Amino acid sequence: MDNLTVKTQSALQAAQQRATELGHQAIDSAHLFVGAVEADRAFIEDLLRRAGLVPETLVRTAEALLAQHGRVDGGERYLSRPAQNALAQAATAAKKFGDDYVSLEFLIMGIGTASDAMGQALRDAGFREKEFSAVIAQLRQGKKAQSASAEGSYQALKKYAIDLNERA
Repeated sequence: MDNLTVKTQSALQAAQQRATELGHQAIDSAHLFVGAVEADRAFIEDLLRRAGLVPETLVRTAEALLAQHGRVDGGERYLSRPAQNALAQAATAAKKFGDDYVSLEFLIMGIGTASDAMGQALRDAGFREKEFSAVIAQLRQGKKAQSASAEGSYQALKKYAIDLNERA
């Protein structure tokens, strides 16, 4: 996929790196989730909190799921079917938003629809695709992912300046 933002690419690389470190052949949704957190912890935590989820609990759950995988020496790393579906769902959701690139929030949305343990953990924690989509729309305030560095433009005022209206 060449239509991933830099941070989404970073998340996939982190997921692959984690799988390699742990000796996992299959890269599944838990790897993708941990990779997304590693790519931009503050953004993912804010996104999850806005959706009414508890990021720390979900990270612990993802780590526990990774610890359950068996170690396999040798062999090539590959994306599991649920992880492939999560990426496909992320791309579909990005298109629905009119985006040219798949950004981190859509990766998380795709993981939330995955048919594996991490997808189920997100749903058990309260993830609902429709509500999550509304959170993304509110976070973006009409901005689209039209470049590979799109995530940097969201909530720019909160990141780099003091909002005097908010303080008043």
